[in-house]
Amino acid sequence: MHAAIKTASKNIEVFTHQEWETLIKAARPKQPYHVTTVDHTFWQKFPSLVTSIRTGKMVGDRVVTDLKHIVYTASGISYSLTHGTPVRPLPAGQQLQMRDSLCAKYKQKLPLPSAKIADLKDQCKSIIRQQHRSFYESLF
Repeated sequence: MHAAIKTASKNIEVFTHQEWETLIKAARPKQPYHVTTVDHTFWQKFPSLVTSIRTGKMVGDRVVTDLKHIVYTASGISYSLTHGTPVRPLPAGQQLQMRDSLCAKYKQKLPLPSAKIADLKDQCKSIIRQQHRSFYESLF
């Protein structure tokens, strides 16, 4: 995936996230990648679901670094030890009851650091094309 996107963007200047979205979709024409644009409302806080995500308790059992895919849901955590295999629930006894309901992680957009704003303003004056400046100016 990353190689296809890098190849597609090799000789193209990309200035906004909308342009990246279009480029990523076009990077693989026969089977376009599905792109989901998210904002601050997408991210959720998960309460403590487990005391440990260790998949075994004996010497030689799988450990957290062996996990390849972890899925957090309201009902608990599922995992897979290899890519492309179905996830399975974390072993019983390690799951805790959901203490809180899920809630938004961010109530509003995170503010940009002042140094980042200064850099973007400088780039708007020198590098970023006029038609894209309104997008960057909306960030600060």
